[in-house]
Amino acid sequence: MTMTLRPGSPEEAGMRRERVGHARELCARWVEQGHTPTLGVCVARRGVIGLHEALGEILCRLSGRGIDPLARERIFDPLDMKGTYFVVPESESHRVVQRAAGLPLADPESPFLEGLGSRQWQETPYGGAGLFTTPIDMAIFGQMILNGGRYGDACILSRAAVEAAPRDQVPGLQALVAGHEIERASWGYGWRVASPTKWKYFDGSLQPLGTISHSGAAGQNFWIDREHELVGVYFEVCTRLTEDYKFLWNFDLFQNAITAAVDD
Repeated sequence: MTMTLRPGSPEEAGMRRERVGHARELCARWVEQGHTPTLGVCVARRGVIGLHEALGEILCRLSGRGIDPLARERIFDPLDMKGTYFVVPESESHRVVQRAAGLPLADPESPFLEGLGSRQWQETPYGGAGLFTTPIDMAIFGQMILNGGRYGDACILSRAAVEAAPRDQVPGLQALVAGHEIERASWGYGWRVASPTKWKYFDGSLQPLGTISHSGAAGQNFWIDREHELVGVYFEVCTRLTEDYKFLWNFDLFQNAITAAVDD
């Protein structure tokens, strides 16, 4: 099957020009930080953002619509995810968590990166790092995946798609993440897949192999443990980040506590 992107300006496709500049700026940073092109796009932590940004652009061009109305029609509204946005309405802006100056990702870095929580970030539909949501909405989305693509009367994904997404699509491949070599990348379609290689940013120590997770910037993570039929959500304002991009947080302890509490 061959897909042809629709011609036209970014505005006609429902995109904003800032997104193009943002993606280029991120790519330049990844090269400066030593990410290889293949891993930088496919499996590296920051590279995943770039891949999702590109997917967002493709969706906008093929549909001729913005990513927020498209996701709202296909996902958010059918799942009743009332607190989730790619573009946060001004009336809902007061609900967005604001980080104190000096905290990770809080301060403006450029015209394209004015800091998490800024109106610039809230108004720009970044496909790779622009979703504003709540723990309960994330739990609903995770339950839909756990249910094989359905939640209530809504069918969001086919069972075949749900089963394909969490498979390791890069078996045997290593990853370079912010200068750290990871022995086994272990990524599916949009999901990090738990493997024998542990990394504190993603992993506790008790979840089964094959557990899938997806993290957000500066302190969010949620996971789906199909063996225990468990969906977990963790939202923290991360206050400590080392120079070599290591989050000092408690996600791994939280995930262990939840997993240990499961009584079969």
